[in-house]
Amino acid sequence: MTAQVTVLFFAKSAELAGLKEEELVAVPTPISSKDLWGLLLRKHPRFASAGVLPMCVSPTECDPEPARTTQTPSTAPESS
Repeated sequence: MTAQVTVLFFAKSAELAGLKEEELVAVPTPISSKDLWGLLLRKHPRFASAGVLPMCVSPTECDPEPARTTQTPSTAPESS
């Protein structure tokens, strides 16, 4: 199986990649964060020499029950 992964770039990684966001399609699953980082390094080799460090967040791992945390407009906190 494969999955589509959205990668968000911030600060130095966005500067080096020239992107703020990138879609990786057909990523093999299951995949470890280490292997995903390897895919990104192959696409953006300057990350390694610039000391860019990965931070991986998976919504399925961080939020196993999204229905419980989904906010509707009536329950969403008001912005200040």
